Amino acid sequence: MKTLSCGILFGMSIMLAGAPAVPENATVILDAFAADRAVEMARIATPKMAAALGGEKLVLLRKKTTDRFGAFIRWEGGPTVRRIDVGKVAYWQVFRTADLAWSRLEVLCTVEVESGKVAGFFIQPLPNKPRTNEVYREEELTFGTIWKLSGTLTCPSKATGFPIVVLVHGSGLHDRDETIGPNKPFAELAYGLSQRGIAVFRYDKRTLIYGKKMAGREFSLADEVTDDAILAVAMLRKKFPRAPIFVLGHSLGGMLLPRIAAGTAIPSGYIFMAAAARRFEVGLDAQLEYLIGLQPGSREDKQKLLEAQRREIINSVSPAYYHDLSTYDPVAAARKMTGPMLFLQGGRDDNVRKIAHN
Repeated sequence: MKTLSCGILFGMSIMLAGAPAVPENATVILDAFAADRAVEMARIATPKMAAALGGEKLVLLRKKTTDRFGAFIRWEGGPTVRRIDVGKVAYWQVFRTADLAWSRLEVLCTVEVESGKVAGFFIQPLPNKPRTNEVYREEELTFGTIWKLSGTLTCPSKATGFPIVVLVHGSGLHDRDETIGPNKPFAELAYGLSQRGIAVFRYDKRTLIYGKKMAGREFSLADEVTDDAILAVAMLRKKFPRAPIFVLGHSLGGMLLPRIAAGTAIPSGYIFMAAAARRFEVGLDAQLEYLIGLQPGSREDKQKLLEAQRREIINSVSPAYYHDLSTYDPVAAARKMTGPMLFLQGGRDDNVRKIAHN
């Protein structure tokens, strides 16, 4: 998420000798944001910024940030101050890094040099790094040999003998958080479950880390999804010999859980999250028809767009990969599985709709 109230981001940056002091009004608004309290914006900000974040609007911004990224814990280190010139106007840029329960954010406050008034306030997420707090602790782990991958194990800080859930991505070039725009669903799952006594392992996808190396060569569903999930489970079993290990697959990862189960006997159970129960071709057409149907335009234009997008998706993978995916029957494969299985589906999911799940 990038929250932009209004202000200045770009200009000629000037690095000053020595560390410039933090403008007073930048300290006021940053402290208010951290403490979740309102501030008299008309006194400390330009008219445009006062309109954007005046009254309870700063508190509302903080609430939205907390809902998405977790409670504010602390500032990391001290502020960084730079001066920039935009035309004939000079600004101070004050950067701070906020440590929240589920993420880290860069917070930027822009202040006019001449007036000392706040002219901009911006928030954007930063890459997560292993951390330890009173709720959970994190550890970087690696697995694999030819295709070595890294991931984050998030464990309850105080609990012992906890179960572990391995998160398996959907299709696409996903990092360990399964970042999609401003959203990091795997990170949120990890932090939420760890607060409830369950450890979570999430890892960067092979196609993301080795995309250039894999380009132009045949690769299969096993290369993209199942092999690395099986290796991750094996690594965790070696590190935690007695821990119950479960595998959660999202979307394509959920569809392929039967193949993961066929390749390892370690997991105690499987969790299907938004996993389509239809063959890929049937599901693809239904998904495109639904999403394109939400857009304006004539029936003929929508049909042309559907056919174009369908061709684009099919042509983006090799014939062998597409044949494997399109002939795979997830329901028939799941019937061969043994042990506990949990199926989760969001009623407002526009990619894997309830009809596709059922």
